[in-house]
Amino acid sequence: MRETPIKPSQLLGIEDIAHNLGVAVATVNKWRQHHILPAPVTTISGVPIFAWQDILNWALATNRVRLVPILDKGGRPKGSVARLRGEKVT
Repeated sequence: MRETPIKPSQLLGIEDIAHNLGVAVATVNKWRQHHILPAPVTTISGVPIFAWQDILNWALATNRVRLVPILDKGGRPKGSVARLRGEKVT
C-alpha cells in the first residue's frame, strides 16, 4: 500500500511511458515482457496503468535517464530535470 495517494495526472499507460522516456512503444512492451519495468499500480480493462514516479525512479536507477541541473541566467543551479541517456544538454 502506498503512503501517499497518486494524483490522476501522474498515472500513465505504455504509450505515455514511451513518450516520456523517448523510446518506442515496442521498447516499453519488451521491458514489460522481460519483467524489467515496475509493476503497474492497477489494470483497467486489461490495460496496465503505471505511476509516473515509479517509472521515473526506475529509469533513473537503471540509467535510462539522468538528472541534469537547470541553471539560471547567472549559471547558478535552480533545480534539475531528467534527460534521456545520450541526449545533448544545452
